[in-house]
Amino acid sequence: MKTEWQNVLLTQWGIDACLTKLTGEYDLNFLAETSGGDGFVLKVMRPDCDPILVALQIAALGHIAERMPNLPFPQVIPTLSGDQMMTHSDLDGELRLLWVLQRLPGRTFSEA
Repeated sequence: MKTEWQNVLLTQWGIDACLTKLTGEYDLNFLAETSGGDGFVLKVMRPDCDPILVALQIAALGHIAERMPNLPFPQVIPTLSGDQMMTHSDLDGELRLLWVLQRLPGRTFSEA
């Protein structure tokens, strides 16, 4: 049985993946791994997160990708409808912003 976040990832991004929770200070972060070995990071922002916070991060990553395409920065993966982030109500009815990044090799900050 898929979790709520797995279902959202599949229906909105077309990514069928197993999720492993990653550490995060305020938000939920999941490593999403497909059976084919592709990896992504699903970011589920805390309730009441200001959308500008996510928009700034997305813009910064886009700017880096444009200016320095050879640097190892994750790409933002758009939804099937082309949006870079979306909102979804969690199981408690709280509205959350979600976005997905490409996984890069390495370890998380909490493991360093």
